[in-house]
Amino acid sequence: MKLNGCLYGLLMIILVAACGRKQPKLESVTAATVAMLDTSRHTTIAWTDSIVDFGTVSEGDTVRMQFRFHNAGRQLLFITEVKPGCGCTIADYPKEPVSVGSSGIIKAEFATEWHPGKHRKLIIVRANTKPQTTHKLIFTGEVYQKSNKQSPDPPK
Repeated sequence: MKLNGCLYGLLMIILVAACGRKQPKLESVTAATVAMLDTSRHTTIAWTDSIVDFGTVSEGDTVRMQFRFHNAGRQLLFITEVKPGCGCTIADYPKEPVSVGSSGIIKAEFATEWHPGKHRKLIIVRANTKPQTTHKLIFTGEVYQKSNKQSPDPPK
């Protein structure tokens, strides 16, 4: 009987705590989230540059690239995520919706320090597009090794 009373008390505490939690406001759902989930709001993206070859550079240089695109659909284009494939690359993208018929640029920077050799790197883009919502951007090139390195071991 004592065990039932303890279980009942614990259940009441859980129920009271659950009722006191704030429910998420509908306003906190962004237009981009709605556009990603509602397939009737999907649009078409046309990539002018989806593969960029940066050529050859010296180790230690920062390579800057641009991937141009165009909203070729009939809805606003929301880019919700741009994710480089490694920590040596950073990317920036339009946070505001891209109007129908308008163009935009995804910028990327590749830090070549400690990365000599040939490279083929990937950047994943998520947007409210059809037929798929995920797009792959690729950049390639070669980094020549510095001949006068100060430290024999690269940082990890």
